[in-house]
Amino acid sequence: MESHTPGPWVAVGDYRAAFICGGPRRQTTICEIWGWRDALLVAAAPELLASLEELLRVIEPRRIPGVKRITNRARKVIAKATGETI
Repeated sequence: MESHTPGPWVAVGDYRAAFICGGPRRQTTICEIWGWRDALLVAAAPELLASLEELLRVIEPRRIPGVKRITNRARKVIAKATGETI
C-alpha cells in the first residue's frame, strides 16, 4: 500500500475553494476542496494522524482505567486513515 503525500499540507485559496498542497516544497496538489473550513481540516490531516498515533503509543502501555473505549475508537480512526483493517 502506498503512503500519503508527506506533510505538512497547506490550504491555498479562499472561502469558496482551496487546493490542498503537500510534499517537498509543497509542490504536490493533493485535492481541490469547496469550502475553506473543510480545506483547513483536510490540510491538518497528516499532523492529526501523527499526533493520534503518538498519543496512543504513550497512553496504551499505561493501561489507564476508563480509556479503553477511547483508544479503540482512535485505532479505528487510524485504520480508516491508513486503509488498514482492525
